[in-house]
Amino acid sequence: MNRRVIRVAELIKREMGKIMIEDFKNQEVGFVTITDVELTPDLKLAKVFFSVFGPPEKQKQTQKILEDATPFFRREIGQRIQLRFVPQLRFCYDQTAEKAEHVFEILNKLKKEEEKKCPRP
Repeated sequence: MNRRVIRVAELIKREMGKIMIEDFKNQEVGFVTITDVELTPDLKLAKVFFSVFGPPEKQKQTQKILEDATPFFRREIGQRIQLRFVPQLRFCYDQTAEKAEHVFEILNKLKKEEEKKCPRP
């Protein structure tokens, strides 16, 4: 991936975070964190990864709200970043936190089983 793509993706990530904090006013959306942005080499499509606290229903609801607000986000990004074309935005829920928690639970379970087999004196 070339440096320009990486730099523009980081700019979009930073600006999306600012927009979420400063300008996006929706009471139904909880605490949303923009975790990453992946941009295609032609800068036409940006996958915006986000995380939100809450049950799966809350995550789906938040994704729907973000998708419905895509024109607002594109307009804001277009005003904040000087690009010839503002990329299409696709919102994707980032499951990294849940996966890490699941791995941590498995490791704790294995540790407890090992301690049962070989208790320390």
